[in-house]
Amino acid sequence: MNILSRLGFFSIKWGKDHLLILDQRQLPIKEEYRELRSVEEVSEAISTLVIRGAPLIGIAAAYGLCLVPEPSNANAFQDACSLLKSTRPTAANLSRAVDRMLSRQNECIGYDNLLEILIEEANKIHREDELMCERMGDFGNEIIPDPCRILTHCNTGVLATGGIGTALGVIY
Repeated sequence: MNILSRLGFFSIKWGKDHLLILDQRQLPIKEEYRELRSVEEVSEAISTLVIRGAPLIGIAAAYGLCLVPEPSNANAFQDACSLLKSTRPTAANLSRAVDRMLSRQNECIGYDNLLEILIEEANKIHREDELMCERMGDFGNEIIPDPCRILTHCNTGVLATGGIGTALGVIY
C-alpha cells in the first residue's frame, strides 16, 4: 500500500466526464469534494483557492481542458487556454500544462479520438508529477540525516501536488 492510499483521501481525480477535486477551503473542518464539469468551473476553482499548490493547479488546468465541449474547435480551445492561464498568470506549472495540452490538441486536430488523446495527455501530466514527487522523496531520503528537524514552507504535500508532495515527500 502506498502513502497516498494510507492517507485515505485525494486532492484531484478524473472521472468519466468530470473532474473531482477536494475543496481545500473547507479543510481542516471537513473533507468536501466538488465535481467540476466545465472549464469555467475549473477556472473558478483555481481563482478562489479551492485548488492550491502550483503542481496541482497545473494538473487541474490540464484536466480542465478535457472539459472543452468541442475540443476540435481551435478557437474555443484557445479561449479555454487563455481563461485558465488568466487565473494565475505567474503560475509556471499552469502555463506549462496548458501549453502542453494546446500543443497536443494542435497535433491531433481532426482525429476522431481527440478527447481521449487529451485525457491521456492530462493523465500523463498527473502521473509525471506523482513520479517526480516520489523521486524527490527518494533523493531527499538519501541526504537528510536521521534524526533531524525539517521546516517546510508553502504547500508541499499531497494537497499541492499529484503525488505525495515535494518537500513533504522527503519526510514521508
